[in-house]
Amino acid sequence: MNPPSRPDPSPSPTVVRCNSPADFLASLPVLLGYVPENSIVLTLFEGSQAKSAARFDLPRTDVPLESTQLDRAMLELLEQHTWVSGAALVVYCSDSFANQPGAPHALLAMWLERALEMHGTPVRELACIASDGWAVYRSPAANNGGRSLTEIAHSRFVRRKGLKGVPAPERLRELGSLPRPQQKLASALKQALGRHQEMTPSTLTVAHTQAMLQHCHDALSAGLSPGTAQETASFVHACAELETWLTPVLLIAAGGVGESFTVDDTLAQTFLEFIHNDAKTTRPMVTKRLKLFSSERLEPSQLRATVHTLTVVAAHTPDALRPGVLALAAWAWWMGGMTTPAVTLLREAAAIDANHASVIIVRELCESGPPLWAFTDETR
Repeated sequence: MNPPSRPDPSPSPTVVRCNSPADFLASLPVLLGYVPENSIVLTLFEGSQAKSAARFDLPRTDVPLESTQLDRAMLELLEQHTWVSGAALVVYCSDSFANQPGAPHALLAMWLERALEMHGTPVRELACIASDGWAVYRSPAANNGGRSLTEIAHSRFVRRKGLKGVPAPERLRELGSLPRPQQKLASALKQALGRHQEMTPSTLTVAHTQAMLQHCHDALSAGLSPGTAQETASFVHACAELETWLTPVLLIAAGGVGESFTVDDTLAQTFLEFIHNDAKTTRPMVTKRLKLFSSERLEPSQLRATVHTLTVVAAHTPDALRPGVLALAAWAWWMGGMTTPAVTLLREAAAIDANHASVIIVRELCESGPPLWAFTDETR
């Protein structure tokens, strides 16, 4: 499940009125921040306004067992957000109207609608977007080949150019992909990595920790370029081992790309005590600490910018050092409530080194469920 998401906050939020189901379906990827694929999207309403949305994997079949597991997950989410007064369910699938009588996954949709309404949550919209059309399940079009996808593409929402200042959403499968590396940058980073001297965790002091954070910050803020290759090399090496991998984690928690940060001596000393205590830096303990830390939601736009930079760095990092950077990018995706791209990056990291400690830790976090902030009432 990808927990409730919403457009990044702004000083004056834009409210867009949807006058038709096509308008609503066109606006949904903007609310989510990506275009879903083989998914079920649950949109949460407060009054007449859609406040947030959560994505669930589409079950492989519509059998009751898988449907029951899915409706339980949705009901648990509703229990955690007491402000919800209504919901909408939209199925995104690669199936087609042409290959079956009626709308794809109609049985699943009706099952989930019944479960939500028995819970006391009215379902305002129940729709399907397939490969060759769309339909509202309750309408006659659902049994007559659906409606043309051009109605969504040419809806009033699209003609109004959606939400001003919000970039066009990417497809879900593209979110965990690495950009194509540039030979010049890859060569500069490789040379810088060869010159860089690693610092072992046992030699870290408060001053060293703050210096390492500054190196990481410089590398992330400026982005990868020949001029920042040395700072990027420091960052890549910091991601290589579990103990030093926690340093860029601390950096991202402190602000991410381009944000000023301060690490007071007390915080840095507590951090050093944790990484120098072998009993505490076991994988289970680090996983537990990171799970508890996830109760604080990081600023979404800052986190997305950080993820972008991390994937650029990962694309130019030699394979031997890449898993730590990929694990960090996956952790950042997970912290933002996006498990799907996190898992994509973890698969790539595991293909290089399946036993990398940081990769295992982030995989355990993804398998444990969404970050804890998703279970609070602050996602509106």
